[in-house]
Amino acid sequence: MSLTAPTFEALTRGNDKLFFLVTVDRRATSVEARATTGEGELPAQALPHGRGSVVVVCPQSELPVTVEVTCKAGDATARANRELDPQAAARESRKNTLLRNRAALAVRNYDEHTRVLGQDLRVLLVQALGERCHVRGELELMAPPSDDVAGQAWEIRACDERGRDVAAGPWVSTGDATTADWQERGADRRLISFAIDVPAHVGRLTLWARRTDGTGQPCMLVLPGFDGYRPPNPAWGFAYRPDQDPGYDGWFRDHHRASERDLDLQRREQFAFGLQPKFSVIVPLFKTPLDMLDAMARSVLDQTYDNLELVLVNASPEDEGLVAATDALMVRDGRVRVVTLEGNEGIALNTAAGIRSATGDFCAFLDHDDLIEPDALYCYAAAINRRPDTDMLYCDEDHLIDGTHALPFFKPDWDEWRILANNYLTHMMCVRTSILAAMPELPGADYDGAQDHNMAMLVGEQARHVAHVPRVLYHWRHSQSSTAGGMDQKPYAQEAQVRSVQEHLDRCEVPARAVMGGRLPGHVDVQPHFDDHPLVSIIIPNKDSIDLLERCVESIADHTDWPNYEVVVVENNSEDEATFKAYKAMAERFGILRVVEQESDGTFNFSRSVNLGVSEAKGDYVLALN
Repeated sequence: MSLTAPTFEALTRGNDKLFFLVTVDRRATSVEARATTGEGELPAQALPHGRGSVVVVCPQSELPVTVEVTCKAGDATARANRELDPQAAARESRKNTLLRNRAALAVRNYDEHTRVLGQDLRVLLVQALGERCHVRGELELMAPPSDDVAGQAWEIRACDERGRDVAAGPWVSTGDATTADWQERGADRRLISFAIDVPAHVGRLTLWARRTDGTGQPCMLVLPGFDGYRPPNPAWGFAYRPDQDPGYDGWFRDHHRASERDLDLQRREQFAFGLQPKFSVIVPLFKTPLDMLDAMARSVLDQTYDNLELVLVNASPEDEGLVAATDALMVRDGRVRVVTLEGNEGIALNTAAGIRSATGDFCAFLDHDDLIEPDALYCYAAAINRRPDTDMLYCDEDHLIDGTHALPFFKPDWDEWRILANNYLTHMMCVRTSILAAMPELPGADYDGAQDHNMAMLVGEQARHVAHVPRVLYHWRHSQSSTAGGMDQKPYAQEAQVRSVQEHLDRCEVPARAVMGGRLPGHVDVQPHFDDHPLVSIIIPNKDSIDLLERCVESIADHTDWPNYEVVVVENNSEDEATFKAYKAMAERFGILRVVEQESDGTFNFSRSVNLGVSEAKGDYVLALN
């Protein structure tokens, strides 16, 4: 058997990558891609794109690139290659964009939608160290157990825009853990944490991971304008997402954190508050490292607002060192109280024991290995004084990775619907004690891992006002065993999360079903139930743009689950006879489309066209679509 050679059909660029649509022999059982420059190799992926075609993805280069595609089926092999320089690639991509080449448009940024490959490479932290940068990241792999993902050998590489290897030494694995039967999908999930040093001044850095035996698809991450992970010229106006900006640590320390002068003023001004609420900071302990216990306790006891108690719930009484350390804390500061349990009952029940023993007006929840800023409770007390009807509070947070502040989370204000998708309140949630006391019972062990999310919804149902304090006041230590490494590490937490959301919907009599990860991993989808399906009229003005209109209507027909809708096309001064023939063909093809013609002076007016469409619409609801 012989295979037909691959054919390069279309090219486009996006996100500093090249995307080739390549036709391959349908009998091929595997397709591989390779990209080389005159000075080195670039990572290249051959991603499935329907039967008989693949999308080849590789980073852009400032040198000519040769892309080779190889198809295999048994002993048969067929290959083809294409060489092009950066200028030719730019011209061809620009031409395809201007001409709206549908094949090229369909594959642009195609790798953003290939999560099905079960690979994800991400950067967590970049530290500038003189002439080099220290990069820390994670490689996530998911595959059926038959693939033995735990037994695969991977390597991490770094190259510049010329394909040259620029790693300043070998990469280092800082963690490697595999979780079987991830999310009960019959898949194994492996998380490889890594560190690698690279030069501080690289025009475009590409990190890539590949199996050392040369099989399988590589995984890549292109970081454009990597001059120390910052654009070399700030006047360009580039900006990074806050959770990806390596300058965050310096910004937090120099501009966001309260200064010593601010803290001194707070210590004096706390007595001017009209309301002086007492805070019970509840911290469940279980085999807590003593250095972390001491750091956490100091961060609480050194608060500028001192009307507080620190409630330590010890669920490991057999740990003599921990018992001695908690006793010493009580001797050192009378605001420390210890609740000793007979054994570990799980995070939810351990926390409930702390709540029952709290004497404060508010209960704040803190993990045993994390830290809070010295003005956290002052900011909470100030918020309560601004709104005395406040029943729940939360703040912004970040991660501590080897002493460096990273991955900040600047949270939105309270939204009773958004909280259903995921618990964005997370840490340092603070609840009025009287609301907790009024609950028939506190959440039990069934909510372990999602106890904060469950609490947020339970209290949110009763709270008169929820205050968001827009300050980073909580620091979450990053570790492999914590959900700081991702909710995926605790599948039981996701089960409890779905159960909590479903019970909330049931309590609020919302006819809907909670489902985990329908659209975003780790997020809950709320799927409403409808007793009836009123007609929705989709209004689309058009003038001689049949290609765009047809693609728009195709996407509606392909992706809309709502069973009762119509598409009303408002025809506005089209001149091409083919447009009217296409209207007829589309109406016959889709069955949901009808056309109304607008009389006008020849100018296109979107608002006027929509108004006409609404007047002709038969639906109970109207959607105006461009």
